[in-house]
Amino acid sequence: MPKVEVLKVKDVKATQASHMDTGAYDKYMLGNVHLGGRPTESLAVVVSVFEPGKGSGMHKHDVEEAFFILRGRGKAVIGDKEYKLEPDTLLYAPVNVPHDFTNTGDESLVLLATFSKCTYSCERL
Repeated sequence: MPKVEVLKVKDVKATQASHMDTGAYDKYMLGNVHLGGRPTESLAVVVSVFEPGKGSGMHKHDVEEAFFILRGRGKAVIGDKEYKLEPDTLLYAPVNVPHDFTNTGDESLVLLATFSKCTYSCERL
């Protein structure tokens, strides 16, 4: 049974997903235990960081995702549409819809991603 925890982003180890540029990384806070996240029943939460000019690479998952922009500026492509990224913006990607995030600013782009389950597949496109 998962337990109640308080986590700080600075205390979580960064990992680089195979679909991401060098200079972009994830910190798995909850779920995805094999990538360092804490155990949960059915939720995954990840903080993704993209340095200036870096991106996630176009990819898709077998889960739905929501993304909340915490800091920085950039662009996202979700499906066949492009979106402006700025703080306090929420984006959603349905199951198997390709998406990509790119930092177009001069500071780190930081987003909080939530997934609908803890184990998922990711396919770079």
